[in-house]
Amino acid sequence: MASARRCATWPVRRGARRAAATGVAIAVAARTGPPDALLGALGNAGVGVTAFASLVALGRITGPRGMVEPPPQARSLDAAAFSALLWTVATALPAVVAASSERARAVDPLMLDGATVAASLGTLGLQLASAARVRALRRLEPGVGDRAWAALCLTLTATSIGIGGAVVGVLPPERVLPLAALASAASVVLTVASPEPTQVSRGLRITLAVSMLCAPLALFAVYVAAQAPAQAGAVVFLACTGTALGGLAAPLLARWFAPEAARWLSAFEAATRAAMNPDPDAALEAALSELRDASGRIFRARPWGLPPRKAEAERGKRTSRRAIATVMPHDPDAPPETAALYRIVSGDRVSMDRAGYMQLQKASVPQRLVDLCTGEPEAVVSAEALRAVEVRRPEVRPMLAWLEQRNVAVAALLGDESGPIGMLTVPRGARTAPLTLEELRALRALADRLAAVLGVSAMLSRSRQREAEARADAEAQRVRADEAARSLGAQTSRLQALARALERPARAAAYGPAARTAVEELERLAASARAVTLLAAPGVNVAAWVALVHLASPRRAGVLVLVDGTDPAHHDLTRWRDDDASPLRVASGGTLGVLDAHALPGAVQSWLAAATPDDTGLVVSVPATVDSLVAAGRFDERLADRIGDRAVALPVLANRGEDLRGLCLDHLARIGVRLSGQPLGIDPPALALLAEHAWPGNDVELEALLLRAARAATGTVIGVPELTAAGFLPVATERSRERPARSAGPIPITRRRRRP
Repeated sequence: MASARRCATWPVRRGARRAAATGVAIAVAARTGPPDALLGALGNAGVGVTAFASLVALGRITGPRGMVEPPPQARSLDAAAFSALLWTVATALPAVVAASSERARAVDPLMLDGATVAASLGTLGLQLASAARVRALRRLEPGVGDRAWAALCLTLTATSIGIGGAVVGVLPPERVLPLAALASAASVVLTVASPEPTQVSRGLRITLAVSMLCAPLALFAVYVAAQAPAQAGAVVFLACTGTALGGLAAPLLARWFAPEAARWLSAFEAATRAAMNPDPDAALEAALSELRDASGRIFRARPWGLPPRKAEAERGKRTSRRAIATVMPHDPDAPPETAALYRIVSGDRVSMDRAGYMQLQKASVPQRLVDLCTGEPEAVVSAEALRAVEVRRPEVRPMLAWLEQRNVAVAALLGDESGPIGMLTVPRGARTAPLTLEELRALRALADRLAAVLGVSAMLSRSRQREAEARADAEAQRVRADEAARSLGAQTSRLQALARALERPARAAAYGPAARTAVEELERLAASARAVTLLAAPGVNVAAWVALVHLASPRRAGVLVLVDGTDPAHHDLTRWRDDDASPLRVASGGTLGVLDAHALPGAVQSWLAAATPDDTGLVVSVPATVDSLVAAGRFDERLADRIGDRAVALPVLANRGEDLRGLCLDHLARIGVRLSGQPLGIDPPALALLAEHAWPGNDVELEALLLRAARAATGTVIGVPELTAAGFLPVATERSRERPARSAGPIPITRRRRRP
């Protein structure tokens, strides 16, 4: 892009400036002296040097390198050579006259004046032709066409003023035409060698406006003053007043000399100002709305006398409604009516319709067009440039067809540090002139601003997308958490259901003092989250009491794992150390119940004491006190220290006389339903007989006896005959032996058998 701002190389600018400055100095110095042949020759030489420098500079204009290359004929110096020939003759004749007095008498003075006039007119004509040729052949090169057009206009202006001055008699033609040629050549050199082409365009418009308004007044004043010297003062005063007013009106008139009445330039500048909105969506909307002025079909030109703020307010009244972005279902390749913005990342096109609403369609930009824009000055490609090179570069024809299909005149690439992010296209509309460098830079400034807007919009879009993704992820996580909670709740319910099924025998008939005391003590110890030791006699359902401790502990939501110390499978220490199969691993977070812990090997007991985690409850059942087992060498000391000395003796069945009836009814109800589909009962004589039994086998003996009696029963009530048939032999307890005999003792078995 920097090369577009240096449209003439440094050697050309430097040489042209020096030569023109030298020539102007010589010509001005010679014209200030008295009329003389030698001074005339020096003056003509100065004008010739300046004219030669201007024509060489015109032929050696260098613009930024793009796809459009200058043709060879545009760089020809034939006009400079012919101008040098003319001024050589115009300089040689007065020089010869000045050098030889004899020949001076033979030369007609009209010949010297004619040579000067011919050289001046020839130089002006050559400058006009050269500028027109460069303008016609290189008008598509940014900056070059602007300089050539400025040179053409300035030369034409100087020619008109010089000829007009000669006609009205300001000076003789041999005096005024060389000055016109000198002014034209100096103007051409300044135009070509200026480092900033856009300043040339602006200065040209002002110069043309001032010339058109003031030059005719000045020439008319000179003519009137020459014809009527008495009115010279008034005429000069009126002419000065008119030229002053013309100078004030020149900026307004200069707008009409801008390309296409400055529609594109004003639209680009207005769109750039509108894109300064901090809200990226509003900035994009306002910029596209202002760009509608660039199209000839939708043109809302601002009156030249209306200030910009009032004009913008007037536009705001017309489009007061906020544009709403909608996704249009029609053909995405349909040409938009106004400028369009293609977003490469999202693959869509944003444009503004006639009603002032933003339209969003799915569309993409060819990658080849992006590559072409990257290699062009200011990263802008015009359809005219592609049309000019389509013969020798066939690869650009598809891109030209793509632009023409959408009626696009120019396409500007939008990019950031990551690369191309979009493309701005401007439709041709009613425009016929090529894009000037001033418009090109205005379009580049707009594209850079829109690139920043797109960057902010993309950043906000990515932020909103990340927020939406985060919300969706949070919602998914919440759903998964709810599902996991429901699954965990269901798993906990299943585990607790299994534990309650195991616990039911311990709470089935806990009415007596022994059972109630054991239950309350176990619940108290379980709530303290400490290890619990159960003293269990043979035949007692220890698993039910372990389940009771588990359900009363804070770890009731965990798993209950029962380990039988008499099972050889649990005697292998390797299994206890296995990360997957270890009972400690399985019982993590729950309760580990070790039945007959004294039966485990010492190594396993030691590992159990050392490796049981803090989040796992430990319940151990032993047949005797821990101290006695340690003294007998059947219990590991580490495990004894781990479980402590808090032991609860589970009540034996012989001490649960108050619970015996409930236990019998509970067992018979389940056994009866299992065998015959209806619960069984027991009569008082049979219950009294059972109450006198010592029950050395405890729960196991009672359940086995009732099962045998139920199988031998023919009715729904278990009596003494069924117990006898089951092989029941009552063993008196110590309490029954010590109790004195009563007159009304238990009902004899024989008496029960005689009952019909």
